[in-house]
Amino acid sequence: MMAACPCPSPVPNAGSVPEFEQAVIEEMNGRLTKLENLGRQALPVGAMLHLRGHAKTLDLEYYRGVFADENHGYQVVAFATPQSFARVEPELTAMVRSFQPDCAAGSKSP
Repeated sequence: MMAACPCPSPVPNAGSVPEFEQAVIEEMNGRLTKLENLGRQALPVGAMLHLRGHAKTLDLEYYRGVFADENHGYQVVAFATPQSFARVEPELTAMVRSFQPDCAAGSKSP
């Protein structure tokens, strides 16, 4: 199991979380085969997407936290193989839910 640190991802004119979510799914669809959207959970300032797909030689299951504030956004990516996902799911969920972007505090930074 691997988890990536939250990293800012510039999103020109993201506007809203649903638009950003769609951009994330489209980008993943271009990199993964057999992409499945398994669901979405609303978060206080974003959403957590549950996705599954095949990346070159490995099947992966993801939680992707998607957060947007005006013209920028953040993704928090947590993933594991489908065989171990259920076992580590509580840890992955906690990691994604723990992210607090500046937009949660009402920041309107450029």
